[in-house]
Amino acid sequence: MLDAPPDAPAAAAEDDASFRKRMAGPSSHKAGLAPDDDARIADTIHRVSRGSKFYENQRARHEAVTRRIARVRARRDEALASLSAHARTQLTARADRLAAQLEGERDLSRTLLHCDMDMFYAAVELQRDPRLRGTRFAVGQGVLLTASYEARTLGVRSGMAEFVARALCPDLHVVPADMERYRAVSEAVMRVLRRYDPDLVPRSLDEAYLDVTPVLEREEITAEELVAQLRADVERATGLTVSVGIAPNTLLAKIASDRNKPNGQCRVPPDRDAILTFLHALPVRKVPGIGHVTERILDALDVQTCGALWERRGELSVCMDHFSFLLAAALGIGASRLHRPERTERKSVGRENTFAPTAQREALDAQLRQTCTQLAADLARLDFRARTLALVGKHDTFARFTRQLSLAPRSVATFDELYALGRSLLAQEHEAAAAQHRPLTLRLLGIRASALVDVGRAGA
Repeated sequence: MLDAPPDAPAAAAEDDASFRKRMAGPSSHKAGLAPDDDARIADTIHRVSRGSKFYENQRARHEAVTRRIARVRARRDEALASLSAHARTQLTARADRLAAQLEGERDLSRTLLHCDMDMFYAAVELQRDPRLRGTRFAVGQGVLLTASYEARTLGVRSGMAEFVARALCPDLHVVPADMERYRAVSEAVMRVLRRYDPDLVPRSLDEAYLDVTPVLEREEITAEELVAQLRADVERATGLTVSVGIAPNTLLAKIASDRNKPNGQCRVPPDRDAILTFLHALPVRKVPGIGHVTERILDALDVQTCGALWERRGELSVCMDHFSFLLAAALGIGASRLHRPERTERKSVGRENTFAPTAQREALDAQLRQTCTQLAADLARLDFRARTLALVGKHDTFARFTRQLSLAPRSVATFDELYALGRSLLAQEHEAAAAQHRPLTLRLLGIRASALVDVGRAGA
């Protein structure tokens, strides 16, 4: 049955609520928030952001998704309008055949872990300055990397603009990020995790996937006991806590790691029925790979949970892109073998830094120098040179840009080489802004090296 078209006032109210939810981001439904806090947070963010460049950028992106939703609905309605009841059941049958194919890929034989450090950046800063304990503080500059749990209870979150966070939490203390320190602590954590899987796959500084199947086959220990031991080892070695998801594939392990945060663990048993029960009431936004845009499109189609995703599979098959991925997510089918990329598979190495918006050339040049210094160190450590260099940035309007330069057959890696080329690309961006009679005002600047040359295997 097709959804009845909403009347204009109802549609406007629905759109406004959706936009406020977008502005609030992942603040909603966080642990520690009272039932009425979601609305308060959304209202505050909407009020303090209104009229800002951040607000206008978010509004433009929201309206683009609104147009996309209209196209998806039209595609669905057009596909279903001419179908008889029997033909519609055939859509479900076709989706079931795809599900059967996906079931053939289900592997319950492995035990994978997703290890996710608890408020990692904030926890490192707490070690540096214990006076922060129990206070509302965040880490970052301009845009927040993370926030303490005390600040999160007021809606402050990672990825939030600092001015918005201060409106939600007037006494918020913001600590500048120290990425070099975080990398050092991250490596200490990874050294502990490698005792359990020497070939672990890091996903960021504060998370990694492990396959502990071989350990469990060798030792007389359960997965739960092993993970409790792993968590204790991490805390003993670093003073930091980690939450862990245990499951037969990466999709479920990542979802599970968030279930008992902080400093907890959750296991999804290697049993199909248990997996489907675990997923049935799970909001689709909790599924890795489903972001705000897909969540909003599914919500417009009255699909908020993985259970609803399965129930509406026939209808969704005619209108949703990447339907196979969505169906696999509803069934809890994911990668059961960790993909450990070879050096030859690495596409790029990059660094970028966020800062308070500035149009001062000296400040932007200093940011460029810092980024090139960091990237040169990374390339030296990894033993790579690059034949393509890109300058990436974000304007004060939150719009991103990229300027790329191909150098082949030449390659670069040192600070002097990176800085000279980066300065040239930044000068082009200054010229483009001047042509539009405006200063170049940035809030993020980065350098990305690609078309990598493995110095260890071939001369550059």
